[in-house]
Amino acid sequence: MAELNIGIIGCGRMGRERARCAQALGARIRIVFDPDHTRSADLTTKYGGRVGQSVEECFHLGLDAILLCTAPGTRRPAEILCLENRVPFLVEKPVSTSAAQCRDLVERLQQQPVINAVGYMNRYRSSVQQAREILRHAEIIGLSAHWICKPYNVPWWKDDQYSGGPHNDQATHLFDLSRLLVGEITEIQARFQGTATVATILRFETDAVGTTLYSCDGHSKDIGIRIFTQRGTIALTGWDFRMTENTITAILADACEEDIFLSETSAFFEAVHSGRKDLIQSDFLDAVRTQRVLDAARQSWECRRSVPVFPNGSLGSGA
Repeated sequence: MAELNIGIIGCGRMGRERARCAQALGARIRIVFDPDHTRSADLTTKYGGRVGQSVEECFHLGLDAILLCTAPGTRRPAEILCLENRVPFLVEKPVSTSAAQCRDLVERLQQQPVINAVGYMNRYRSSVQQAREILRHAEIIGLSAHWICKPYNVPWWKDDQYSGGPHNDQATHLFDLSRLLVGEITEIQARFQGTATVATILRFETDAVGTTLYSCDGHSKDIGIRIFTQRGTIALTGWDFRMTENTITAILADACEEDIFLSETSAFFEAVHSGRKDLIQSDFLDAVRTQRVLDAARQSWECRRSVPVFPNGSLGSGA
């Protein structure tokens, strides 16, 4: 892979993670920007590049790609600049605080497509890929998923304006993997206990059903998905979704450590270099479908009933 010239916008935890991966993959970090110049200066000290004074400055250097690592509710100006300047971009999940907020970008992407990726890194795990392949040939009965954790200790995380709330920011992984492994979600019913705990009932386009439980009221992480089929069960356990049970084929995925952010960033860089969009497991248009599920969960809570999800529907204010 030829050396790529990269910019990073947002120098918090994920900005540092992407910088580490970019350096390991031989990319050249040309410029970084964060409103907190201390964070951007710290990142350049460790990984190179120079500190930008604005988002716009990042588009004056003829970059090959941009890594957008800011809070979901603050990215739209940078994303629009990526499209206007034809710069490929990787944006962290979730894509926004609501699907309606993505409408202008979706329309622009459809008219002016550029290579893009969304940071649903769990799609790149070997265990998830193995489970997906097994489940292609199985009659799925249902799914049970949970994500219990501590609150994320950054100031924007519990602010709906910036993150969409904890459920939007973290339970998105459960819904995205549910879509990947079972199929599109067509109906959801949600019950919230405050903003920290949410239970949902799902119906899939295949007529399979499922449940999720999310809470950031825990003291430690407890994460997992179980998929039940007519032939047996697959269980993916922990933050790394390692395969701990497979009674369908009795073959467990290799439990070796994976640098999953490195794998994901590598796939994006290779897609930028080669033009092969098929290397990307989740792009913006697909990730908006996951966002619609999260929006429907919020709508279900507000109206106290189950609501339909339209994976390919419009992105109006009620999306």
